[in-house]
Amino acid sequence: VAQELNLSVLHVGSIVDVEFPKNNLFTHIEPQFEKKLIEYYQKCKLFVFPSQEDGFGLVLIQAVACGLPIVCSPNTGGPTLKHLLNDTEGICIMKDITTDALKNAILQITPFVNSQVGIRNYASHLLDKVSWSEYGKRYNNNLIRIITNK
Repeated sequence: VAQELNLSVLHVGSIVDVEFPKNNLFTHIEPQFEKKLIEYYQKCKLFVFPSQEDGFGLVLIQAVACGLPIVCSPNTGGPTLKHLLNDTEGICIMKDITTDALKNAILQITPFVNSQVGIRNYASHLLDKVSWSEYGKRYNNNLIRIITNK
């Protein structure tokens, strides 16, 4: 997909089960401390997370906090994050986990990606919804709902 759309790819982290492409469009950086990740997020225009299985990758929240639009698979925390943030533009969920679905999602979000200039903070006003305090409130409300059968 990267070659077809002429996109450069920056991968930060471990390479576990797939050989990394040997191509000038692809750059791999070994795992970094979290404080250093912001430097890499700042170099990017889009965060792509087409994971086949990931309960709720912290990287999704990190990417949103850095103002990056996201393309992700339905098997990540992306759908939950999109719903939680009531995000209509910055998070695009792939229809399924195929290269065609990845390409279509990237093409779908590209106009929004290209509209981002300067400091990217499209979701900064929404991030309080993913704080520990808000998580505690939701958890407490769910317990009350279960106990009272409402």
